[in-house]
Amino acid sequence: MSSSSSLQSFDSVGWDAQRQVVMVAVGIFSTVLWWSGNVLLAALVVLIVLLPFPWVLVRFPYLQRKLLFHSWYYQADKPLDNPSLWGVKDGVNNPIGQLGCWFVPSTCKCAPTSTCSCLCDTVVVYCHGSSGSRGNSYRVDLVNFLSSLGCAVYAFDYRGYADSPGQSSQVNSVQDARK
Repeated sequence: MSSSSSLQSFDSVGWDAQRQVVMVAVGIFSTVLWWSGNVLLAALVVLIVLLPFPWVLVRFPYLQRKLLFHSWYYQADKPLDNPSLWGVKDGVNNPIGQLGCWFVPSTCKCAPTSTCSCLCDTVVVYCHGSSGSRGNSYRVDLVNFLSSLGCAVYAFDYRGYADSPGQSSQVNSVQDARK
């Protein structure tokens, strides 16, 4: 079995989303019912607002991609090719193919044969979530924290995110993480 055949298609993600939206609809129905005391109003809110939403996601994969992968959200106030501008200590810009990537080498000072408890021989490949870029402040904080533990860290942006060209998708994100 190939690696891409084991991935869910956007249509199957859409059907999972439909089940989740139905559960949310029940919650909203009960909230509106409790708030207003009017069953018809609660049913109307659910029918008009929520029930068409999963259908729209399944019929328009582009919209589904935009909702799942927030690659459009990127604050480009500084160039990502200089990690120190973002507060990454000892980081260097190290693109992997066309993917924008920072590499932070291990800062461990232990002897190679020592039995210290640090993480000198650990390399962390940091795959951020589905929005923003590797330059988000909490991601920079995590990279610096991992580096302070002695780990070497690779932090990259998937295709379609920040300075990595291409289109964001589930398949592309998995392929980028495996590079």
